[in-house]
Formats: sequence, C-alpha cells, structure tokens
Amino acid sequence: MVDLALLQSISYIAGALGVCVAAVYYVINMRTTLQTRQAQLFMQIYDRMSQPELSAIINDIRYNMHWTDTEDFWRKFGAETNITEYSRVASAGNYFKGIGVLLKKGLIDKMFIYDLLSSPLKLYWERLGPVILERRRLTDNPNLFAFVDYLYDEMKKIDVELSKKSI
Repeated sequence: MVDLALLQSISYIAGALGVCVAAVYYVINMRTTLQTRQAQLFMQIYDRMSQPELSAIINDIRYNMHWTDTEDFWRKFGAETNITEYSRVASAGNYFKGIGVLLKKGLIDKMFIYDLLSSPLKLYWERLGPVILERRRLTDNPNLFAFVDYLYDEMKKIDVELSKKSI
C-alpha cells in the first residue's frame, strides 16, 4: 500500500515542477516579446527613414544646400528668413534626436541603428553639426539637438570598433 506521506510529497514535487515549467515558459515568452518589439521598432524607424520626404531632406542637405559659415546658413535657411527649409532641416534633426533618446535610454539596439542610419546621420551631423554647435553657444542652450550629437558620437565609436576588428 502507498504511504500517504509519499503521495503528499509527490504532489508537492509535481506542483513545484509546474511552477518551474511556467517560469521557464514566461522567460522564453518575454524574450520573444522583447525581440518582436525590437523588430517592430526597427521597422518603424526604417519605414520613416525610407519615406521620400526624409530622403529628400538629407539629399538636399548633401547636394543642394550651400553655405559658407554658420552666419550664412542662418541667413539662407534660418527660421526668420526661410521657414520652409528651416522646418525641413529641423524635422530631420528631430527624427535623429528621437532615435538618440531611444538609444540613450537603452530601448533600441545600437547596431540596428548603426546598420540603418549611420550614413544619413553622419551626413546630417557633419554638415550641420557646426551650425548647431554655434547656435547652442549663441542661444546659451547646451541641450539643443544634444541627442543628435550623442547619436553621432555613438555611431563614430562603432566606426572605430569596426575598424579595429578589420585590421
């Protein structure tokens, strides 16, 4: 005959095993959910980056917008003189700023951003960075597009890491 204590022990073990299986399932499910969210966020960023409006802004900055110094930039493209162009340039900056915030908060993978945005971001910051930095100084606003600056710096760090690996 089976002892009652043995049956009770077996039922406790079965209950504990059930809890362990549920915990493992939960961890696997959460990991999959996180990967899915990362993929969704990446696709939203990709979708925005591949829209013609943002591509046109980046290409205009690269090929069509010419200035000699920061003063010349503000004369030609500043909000006071050319609100349309200023808004377009600021729109691209705000997009990169948002990505910088996500990266700083650890909500998106750095390599996702590098693979997708490093070229247009570098182009944007290398052309407009001096203008923005001067504007920060003149307006005494050290946070003006600070997350774009941060994002650019992070992409440059990856460039350095990748160049070390290829040597």
